[in-house]
Amino acid sequence: MLLIAILVGLIPSFAWLIFYLHEDFRHPEPRSLVALTFFVGAISAILVLPFQIVFNQWIQKLAIGQFDLRTFLALAALEEISKFFVVFLFIRKANAFTFEPIHPMIYMIVSALGFAALENIASLYNTHSEITRVFFESTILRFVGATLLHTLASGIVGYYWGKAFSEHGHYATFIIFGIAVATVVHAIFNYLVIQTGPITYPIAFLIFISLFVLHDFELLKKFERR
Repeated sequence: MLLIAILVGLIPSFAWLIFYLHEDFRHPEPRSLVALTFFVGAISAILVLPFQIVFNQWIQKLAIGQFDLRTFLALAALEEISKFFVVFLFIRKANAFTFEPIHPMIYMIVSALGFAALENIASLYNTHSEITRVFFESTILRFVGATLLHTLASGIVGYYWGKAFSEHGHYATFIIFGIAVATVVHAIFNYLVIQTGPITYPIAFLIFISLFVLHDFELLKKFERR
């Protein structure tokens, strides 16, 4: 079951990875750095767990509901900060990363895909359901749901980080704002999943957000070295 969860859980992340890297086909990123970013993104999913556990214990003591919007916002913030932190700490100083304003967005998305891959594997392994249902859940629901969510949210952070590059703005202000926007998007998606189910409204919401993220991606690509 673990092997099946690993193989099937990686499918959505690898599919989106191919898509996003193809969008930057003019200047392909070093494969070694992409692989490292994917790996540290997966590690960030482990690093954030203790904070999530402590937070869940804390809200129980305060009698705050697990499905309260404040809870969704706090948990989303922890994940967005975690995905950003590993890229900032381990990837930011690489020569390829600092080459173009588009690179923060690319590597934040790759980090998010690593995060989502580990999350998918853990989720599928814990379902204990039959193989056909596991395959359907991963390749359909998680492909257009959780995995896409993580790429869009981290893409937003990367966009504002890259925008600071292109406009020579104050990095901290841009990044904090990007994390805040990503947190709200992440929280709204999770809230919609609980309130309305995992398909219609959450997926429509992600499609709407993806239009802005892809537009932002194209804006940063204009600053690529020709």
